[in-house]
Amino acid sequence: MMAKSETWKIRDLGLVKGAAKQRQSEDRLRADAWRKKREAELEAVVNRDYDPREIPEIAEAIDELYALAAPQLDKIERLIQQHYPAEFSRPSVHIGVMPGGFPSKLRDKVRRDAAKHLADRHAYMLANSATYTTEKLHKATTRATDNPEVIEMLDELRAPNETTPTLEPPGPAIGVLKTLLPRPEEWGFDGYGETSPLLPRPSAHQALPAPDAGGEDGK
Repeated sequence: MMAKSETWKIRDLGLVKGAAKQRQSEDRLRADAWRKKREAELEAVVNRDYDPREIPEIAEAIDELYALAAPQLDKIERLIQQHYPAEFSRPSVHIGVMPGGFPSKLRDKVRRDAAKHLADRHAYMLANSATYTTEKLHKATTRATDNPEVIEMLDELRAPNETTPTLEPPGPAIGVLKTLLPRPEEWGFDGYGETSPLLPRPSAHQALPAPDAGGEDGK
């Protein structure tokens, strides 16, 4: 903890204000980068086709099915050749694998839910960043004056404005993505802990309230 010293000069306060502004700007850039990365992950997940052979156990079962069916498929092919002329566009029998994915309506719903979740979490990050900056500036400005009335006013400004709505941290929104996203832990599906890995840790009494450990069910 910093030792108490004489009243700061205005230039000292200016240095802190400049650093605080830079800190908040960097926090916004980092939060923006986090959001863009999650949006890219979302598009990669909802737009791709899912081949079941990507899962080793399913690929093994399909190979076993092919091996069992191969003699019968060969027999069917020979019979087709016997009963249809060569000039004919012969019928065929085969075992195939059809990839799956998000139907268009579900894809649109997932995008809407994800956009709301990311916007809420992004706003929560920036709000915590602003709280952190307010705390640091409060400490700095109170060091720049000996006037008790000014210090009292600064203390009042430090507290959140009662007319400002409380920002609630978002809970889980689109759990269907949990098993498909490459880094689901980065999405904050389970609510928030005491800190964000992207932003500085605010003091405990000033941090925005965190949800229950399980988060809230998304709609």
